[in-house]
Amino acid sequence: MKASVKKPEPVPMTEEQMSQHLESVDAALMALVSGKELREVLALAGEWQFDVFELTRVTKGKPLQVLGMHLIRHYGCIDKLGLDRHRLANFLVEIERGMPFTNPYHNAIHCADVLQSMHVLISRGGMGEIMTEVEILAALVGAIIHDFEHMGVNNDLLVKMGHAWAIEYNDKAPNENHHLAAAFKLMMRPECNFLQSLPKAEQQVLRKLVLDMVIATDMSAHQEIVDKINNSQ
Repeated sequence: MKASVKKPEPVPMTEEQMSQHLESVDAALMALVSGKELREVLALAGEWQFDVFELTRVTKGKPLQVLGMHLIRHYGCIDKLGLDRHRLANFLVEIERGMPFTNPYHNAIHCADVLQSMHVLISRGGMGEIMTEVEILAALVGAIIHDFEHMGVNNDLLVKMGHAWAIEYNDKAPNENHHLAAAFKLMMRPECNFLQSLPKAEQQVLRKLVLDMVIATDMSAHQEIVDKINNSQ
């Protein structure tokens, strides 16, 4: 495993530069989403048979940012919650960059696959009928970021190596804790803070839900979650 490299801090932009950058990123992503061939692929996003590899081909290797924007728009979260679409587009682009295809499994294709499965559960599993817009957005964001900057190794190896993530998080779900911390740190950057107009109380609700969902992907918690489901029936 390659050692993690500290990324350089982004160069500050003027307000005009940031505005131009965000408009450019948003325009590029919206152009992708509106393509005819892609629309045909996305029309099947609510089916279990959805082909995430076809989505990857049609989007020229950008499945996560495209599906993320499509589903967040599909549920009306941008208008209903007053999200900043330009900053959302930039956030999605940056998140996808943090999950390159050099990682054979924990990459943008995998996260797009999980995101699409979440959409099916919400739209066809009955969850959407009882969820608020904030809860739906939290579920989508959780799926989008859940493997951000994953290095392709499990928690046990990180702990045994004494990796920096294991040290920082006291051997408690170092992968999942890093995915969350890095994604929320990214979201706090001015050019990525698409939640800035959302009331603080709703931001806190969303954050807690995303934290709970991503931490629950730690495989050491798998049996406990299964037992809770079985005991509730």
